[in-house]
Amino acid sequence: MWEQSSIGTASFRISSWNLRVEHKPDGLRMTTSLDQSAQMGSLLSLTGSNFPMLAESFIRGDELHLIMPHSNRMDVGLEIALMVIQADDECFILETTLSLQTQSLDSYPGVRLDVAGSVPLVASTKNTARLFSSGMADHPDAKLLYVSVFVDERDQLSIHETTGGTQAIEFFGDFMEKGVIRKVQPWWVWSSPKLSDSQLIKFAESLSRRPLPLTS
Repeated sequence: MWEQSSIGTASFRISSWNLRVEHKPDGLRMTTSLDQSAQMGSLLSLTGSNFPMLAESFIRGDELHLIMPHSNRMDVGLEIALMVIQADDECFILETTLSLQTQSLDSYPGVRLDVAGSVPLVASTKNTARLFSSGMADHPDAKLLYVSVFVDERDQLSIHETTGGTQAIEFFGDFMEKGVIRKVQPWWVWSSPKLSDSQLIKFAESLSRRPLPLTS
C-alpha cells in the first residue's frame, strides 16, 4: 500500500518491488527497484512550462494523488493520480492518470515521460498500444529491469508528433484552450525478465478496458 512520508514524497512496497515517488522542481521522479538490486529512474515533467508547485498530496483508497493547481505565477495546472494495478514476482504495473489545465489564452503545454535505460525499443501490439521500453541494472550481477510504457489507442491522438522512436514520449504540446482539462492514462509496466509478446498484448488489452475517469 502507499505510504506518504511527507507532502510530495511517497512509496509503495509490495512483494520484492519498491516504488518511490518524489515531487521535484524539474518534475515528478519515480524510482523503481526490485530485490534491492536492480533499479530504474523515470521522470514525468512538463514541456513549454515550468513544473508547477505542489499544493497537496494525499492517499485516497488505492491511489496517490498529487495536486498542482495553476496560480498567479504558474498558468498551467497538473493533477496526477497513481494507482498500482498489479504486482507479482515478475511485473509491477502502475496506472498514471494525468490531468492538464491552463488559464492562459496562449499556451502550448505538454506532459513528457522520460524513460531511463540502456536498451531502447519502440514496438506496437495488435490493438496499437504504443510501448517505450528499456533495461538497466546497478551492477553486472544484478537482474535486468525493464520498463514498458503503454498508451491506449484512445490516448494516442494526444501524443505529440515530434516524439517517437526515443526514450521519451510527450502528450499534448499543441494549443490548449483556457479552462479545458485534457487527460491521458498511460501504464508503466516494470518487469524482470523482459515481457513476452503475449504478455505485451495481454497488458495492452487490459489497458484498453480501463475507463478514463471524468474527475480526479
